Amino acid sequence: MGVETDQQVISILRRIYNLKYHSDKYKPNGEDESNNNVIVNVFKSEPITWESFVSNNLDFLDFPLWLAELVDSQKLKVAHANAIMKLSPDETLMKRIADFVIETEKNAKETNQIVEDVLRLKNKTGGPKRSLISYPHRGFFGDNEFSGNASGWLLVDLILLYKPKKVFDPMEGSGTSRDVCRIMDIEYEGGDIYSDKHKFDVLTDEVPVNDLTFFHPPYWNIIDYSKAFSEFLKKEIPPKENDLSQCPTFADYMEKLFFCIDKLLKKCKRLAILIGDVTRGTEFLSPQAGIIWHYNERVEDCWIKEQLHEYARYRYEQQSFVPHSHEYVIIMKGDLYG
Repeated sequence: MGVETDQQVISILRRIYNLKYHSDKYKPNGEDESNNNVIVNVFKSEPITWESFVSNNLDFLDFPLWLAELVDSQKLKVAHANAIMKLSPDETLMKRIADFVIETEKNAKETNQIVEDVLRLKNKTGGPKRSLISYPHRGFFGDNEFSGNASGWLLVDLILLYKPKKVFDPMEGSGTSRDVCRIMDIEYEGGDIYSDKHKFDVLTDEVPVNDLTFFHPPYWNIIDYSKAFSEFLKKEIPPKENDLSQCPTFADYMEKLFFCIDKLLKKCKRLAILIGDVTRGTEFLSPQAGIIWHYNERVEDCWIKEQLHEYARYRYEQQSFVPHSHEYVIIMKGDLYG
């Protein structure tokens, strides 16, 4: 057929595609008739035409052209495309970021921030270097307007350290874990009791088998999550019975928290819990202490994370305690560990 490799076919496909759809930039030459015959023979027994094949695979056949066509069709702005091209030559990653930017309707400033974070991520190796961790730059993951949102860099560290093939998050809030896994190309399942699109109630729904479960439950009633989601989604959302932030007493909260942990441990290799302490007037309550005492034989590690959220600091400063600026990351061995 005049070609020896798939790469030669791809090169010819690009040429014919450009001649047909970008005739203002590309002019025919003496080899094009022969090229046409090659493509006719290649696709003679295929169920689709070469035009359909190229349209469906243009991002892999010719990424710069695919990106340019997104700009021409106004799905992407020039500033977005220029930012994404900084990730060259990793076209698979560039495609992932372009799709993410379009789907989430990021502006140019946000896109540049995403690219900077992805470049930082590409240079990052291993997990935390010590058990005291802090993430002053929270990253683009999730939405920092959502109350209780944690930095996605924590999950990045957990993924780099434990190398899970699949991650699950039963209380994903604004979607931080979903964004992290999408950018890192990790299989993901998750949801939230207040989510419309990805609804999940950890107390009643079936937990999927996974390598790493990231569990960031409410710190009892420090934040009312029905109100938090109402503010975030800009619509009134009534409280859910199984929302842990609605528990009337701390004892009720701990009972439901343990039920969730028991359920999650059965389906994972590792469970990472991000949890903080609770203060009420002169009363100090520590879910972390209860978890470590109750599941002592399961605990693999415990990190101290600096808490940088201004709302949380404000709440703690209203108490008679020294303002709290830390949380705990408890890593536990699940039933599938080993």
